[in-house]
Formats: sequence, structure tokens, C-alpha cells
Amino acid sequence: MTRRLTQRGRDRRKQLMDYAAIRFAEGGYHPTSVADIVGGMHVGKGVFYWYFSSKEELFLAILRAA
Repeated sequence: MTRRLTQRGRDRRKQLMDYAAIRFAEGGYHPTSVADIVGGMHVGKGVFYWYFSSKEELFLAILRAA
């Protein structure tokens, strides 16, 4: 998904990626759900899906950034 993001949007996307990377490292990719990620960040699922179409897309973005 390609969106033109403001600085705030880029920051939020990175926050999601950083938090998810920690959750994946601690609990594993498969057991960690989108609900776990958004719950831990105290945001709604809509925020997640604004930036990523799926957990897999999020994971691939984390790998690309590494």
C-alpha cells in the first residue's frame, strides 16, 4: 500500500513497526495478533489498517527497514 504520509503519519507508521518488532521478538510472529499490537499501543484497528493491509505486510515492512 502506498500512501503519501505527513511527518506525523510516518512517525505513527514507524511506531507501529517498532512496537510490532518487539512483540514478534518476544512472543513470535504467529502468536502475535493485530489486536495484540493495537491493544499494546492503545489505538484502534483502523489505525493499523490505515498503514498496513495485513500483519504480513507489516512484517515485510519491518524486514525491509532492518
